[in-house]
Amino acid sequence: MQSVSGIPTCDLADAMTRLGMGTRFVLNASPVSPRVSSSLHSSVYLIGTAHTSRFAVPSSPEPVSPVNAVDSLKPGQVLVIAGAAGAPNAYFGGLLCARAVAIGAAGAVVDGRVRDLNEVCEHESVFPVMSTSPVGSVLGAPTYAKCVQVGGSITLCSETAYPITINEGDIIVGDVDGVVCVPADRAEEVAALAKKIQLQDAAAKVDIVESGFSLVDAFKKHRTV
Repeated sequence: MQSVSGIPTCDLADAMTRLGMGTRFVLNASPVSPRVSSSLHSSVYLIGTAHTSRFAVPSSPEPVSPVNAVDSLKPGQVLVIAGAAGAPNAYFGGLLCARAVAIGAAGAVVDGRVRDLNEVCEHESVFPVMSTSPVGSVLGAPTYAKCVQVGGSITLCSETAYPITINEGDIIVGDVDGVVCVPADRAEEVAALAKKIQLQDAAAKVDIVESGFSLVDAFKKHRTV
């Protein structure tokens, strides 16, 4: 995980795209904590290993998981929640956030809604929360969805053109631009290419700003990977 730490999500996404790794971004994910109005919003950076959980509608034949997804978090992990598509409820809120922070978890990524935003944002400096939903919810989960899986492999954004499979232990990175998932066994490879991309883009920017290069000429000169 150390190899990718500090690298922006855009560079990691570009690296994984160029490596032909398929969809490795969480579609529409953005920070709900820190809020846009917070001084911490633009510099938010989330990194940790995934602790996965999946919800289903109450009518699903799948049994409720005997393991609580939040209570089973370990320090440094990121809670990753795959919500039940179309459900109106939130999957993460104030009490869950307080418990996760007490454990020492790194943050949360929610494919669904978040509620209790004022309470969640009380922890914005230590626990970033990313969500795929542009709106929150006043509703808790029990009536509208049930947690049927904790750990293992889950799929986020499953009803979109860009579903992403996330495995327990994958590396989750989030910032103001979005969220990506780096498979742990390819972290070194992804990080190495991402750092090359960073250097090349920095050099291209210098030529554009200081030497009047066009985008076409700057890309031709510097983007060699």
